[in-house]
Formats: sequence, structure tokens, C-alpha cells
Amino acid sequence: PKVALLLELASYLDPRFRDRYLQNREDTLSIIKEECLSLMDESTEPSPPPEPEPPQPKKKCIGLGAILTTIAQAESSSGTAVLTPEMTVQSEMTAYLEFPQTEPNANP
Repeated sequence: PKVALLLELASYLDPRFRDRYLQNREDTLSIIKEECLSLMDESTEPSPPPEPEPPQPKKKCIGLGAILTTIAQAESSSGTAVLTPEMTVQSEMTAYLEFPQTEPNANP
């Protein structure tokens, strides 16, 4: 059973095969999700809050560049969504499965 699980995990992680040959697809995917979440927990150790930067004096910019910069900054600050670790792992796994197929004889 451990060897079979190891082979299923290796098959999923190989971009040539992904989930094509998994016999226990749901079990294998749940194990991979749990492992990814545990790795995310290890890498997100609490760190001290960053020190605030001193305010920069604002320059009076006029022109198309200044307008586009202002719009881009407003979009980036208002469009940030906080993803839970579970949502992040699920979106990464979905993106991985949607990548174009790799040739079977190619070197991954």
C-alpha cells in the first residue's frame, strides 16, 4: 500500500501523467492538499511587523503617465482579495491540471 501510494503521488507530480493514471484519485489529491497545507503552515511563521516607511514628498505630476499610474494604484489596492490557504492550494492544483499536456517522451 505504501509503494502504491508513493507511485500515485509521483505520477500526479509528473507533468507527463498528472492525474491520468490515478486509481484512488480522491485519496491521492487529499493527501497532496494536506501536504501542501502543512508546507504552507511551516513557511508562514509569524514575523515582526514591518517598520513603516517615512512618507515620501509627493511630486505634482501632470500628464497621461500620472493618470495611468493613479488608476493602476487604485485598481491594485482595491482588487486584492485575501485567499485562505485551502483556496490557494486548490487554485494551484487546478491550474496545474489545466496546463497543456507534456509529451510522454519529454523530460519534465
